[in-house]
Amino acid sequence: GANSGVFPGAGKNGHALTD
Repeated sequence: GANSGVFPGAGKNGHALTD
């Protein structure tokens, strides 16, 4: 999500755990 920094697309539309 906005602050995602785990999966591809960090800070954009990444599918991170802390989306």
